[in-house]
Amino acid sequence: MIKVMEGRMRKLVLFGFLVIFLNNIMSVNAELSCNVVNGNCPSGYVTVFRMSDFVNAHAELPSQNTYPYSVCCTGVNGLGTGCSGIYDVVATLSDPTNAHIAYAGYYPYDVCLSVSSGQIDCKFGTEAECSGYTILASASDAYNAHVAEPSYYPTKICCSVALSRNTPNIAEMDLLPANPSQNDNLKCEVRASDDDGNLDHVRFEWLVNDVAVKTETAGVSGSFDYAESVLDNSYTASGDEIECRAWVYDTTNLYDYENRVVYVEGNTPPQISGIPDYNVQVGNTIELIDLYPYASDAEDPDADLVFSIDSESEPSVIDCYVTNNRYVGCGSAQQTGYSDITVKVTDSQGLWDTDTFRITVTEQPSHSPQITNMEITPEHPDEYDDLTCKVWVSDGDGDLDRVRFEWYRDS
Repeated sequence: MIKVMEGRMRKLVLFGFLVIFLNNIMSVNAELSCNVVNGNCPSGYVTVFRMSDFVNAHAELPSQNTYPYSVCCTGVNGLGTGCSGIYDVVATLSDPTNAHIAYAGYYPYDVCLSVSSGQIDCKFGTEAECSGYTILASASDAYNAHVAEPSYYPTKICCSVALSRNTPNIAEMDLLPANPSQNDNLKCEVRASDDDGNLDHVRFEWLVNDVAVKTETAGVSGSFDYAESVLDNSYTASGDEIECRAWVYDTTNLYDYENRVVYVEGNTPPQISGIPDYNVQVGNTIELIDLYPYASDAEDPDADLVFSIDSESEPSVIDCYVTNNRYVGCGSAQQTGYSDITVKVTDSQGLWDTDTFRITVTEQPSHSPQITNMEITPEHPDEYDDLTCKVWVSDGDGDLDRVRFEWYRDS
């Protein structure tokens, strides 16, 4: 506290106050701290009331702003001078300005301190009775009194703030997916709450087989917030134990802790099944077969799988291949018969599966050619006209060869 002196020592005391005041500014979320200053209260302080002098002074409400000296307080989140909510009466004044001071309830004009959470208690008392409290000023008596800086009079005006210190809480925590494969990224999700509304940050720690591999801090705020941390699959392998630990802190460094554990599943073979059988005629082929709809793997995406022809029972009937590591294609069928084609799929760990389908080759069906239209022109010739015979023909086999014409006349 600043002890204010009169006369030529006052400038020295004011210099001392500036040093102490700067130290107070650097103390974040400290206990209630109050000072009497010449002039308005600095930024970050609240004005409780004003005084006409350092000692033997009259008082006025902070809203009057006519007296040169101010009683200033800081150090508590949510500190104010309202007379509502969570508050207590510091003192009462006989008038808005040029007033005598007294304890709560004596005069009609209340001077208050308030906080956003916790408790606040203010009183008049001796220095001993104000032990553990912050002294704002002193008074010549408990009522009808003059006011002065804290050390001047034996009656002290003091206040104490007991902040609500609720521990933050991890309301929900999930480690996903619950049954990861070795190709899954893992996400640790935390939903935190704090009745004080002063959430600050969440610290994540990742362990693989009880060895710490990653730490991360995520900011949170208010009364309820969400934070997450992701562990890339490059940290994990089949069979690993993965643990996520989380600490949620508030601005007063109180915290809550929880952890979650999952196990990375072992690699499973890919699967391929259901490729249909095909029928084709000699000289023709099948359309490309897209293998993605028939193959799957719990760990690897389709694009990371390797497809190949494992065997063909009769490649002389029809010969097949894999193109673009996705499609089965075949050349033209060469002869009748069938061939069983076995397709193999292999995952990134070398595990594999196969599926077999059959292509049956038959002869092209035989169709007789047909004369679909025929005409002789001109339709009514004379003896001098040349005659033309026109024929329109078709063949379902597509193997038309020739047309033979024979002309006859009456003998």
